[in-house]
Amino acid sequence: MGVASKTLGWEFQAPRKDYWHKCILNRTARHTVAQVVHCTSGVVLSASTEEPSINKHLYSNTDTSAAENIGRILAYRCQCLGIVSLFFDAVLSKIRQGYVWDEFYHRMVKPKDMAAWQVEQDQIFTENLGKDISEKLAEAEKPAEVYIPEKWRLE
Repeated sequence: MGVASKTLGWEFQAPRKDYWHKCILNRTARHTVAQVVHCTSGVVLSASTEEPSINKHLYSNTDTSAAENIGRILAYRCQCLGIVSLFFDAVLSKIRQGYVWDEFYHRMVKPKDMAAWQVEQDQIFTENLGKDISEKLAEAEKPAEVYIPEKWRLE
């Protein structure tokens, strides 16, 4: 809603504190963890390669594809929770994470300030807009033919 006040006066100091929700990407030797941290409450939500449902679909838990997929999952969870804006401390994170941060960031932020899954969904919708689907709709509205066996007919 943007009603709460931010802590001000920290724009030029590291780490910055002027945010409501901040996105943090941590990469250990075995796993990649992304968290959304509120300025006063702490961790609001997270996505990690430690989760079995994510881990089983990844080849490696620490490479760029893991960071990209964690970014996609975290963006979807943020949208479900109603968090529409995040603060990225890109300068410090790029120093700490290197090339992994770029894939994560591009999955979280897409054109028109939309999450990656929203952009993909919009692309699917725009591809299908040009197609004529009136025939499919007409077929769907037709009642199905009822088959009655010969011995049950009243003729």
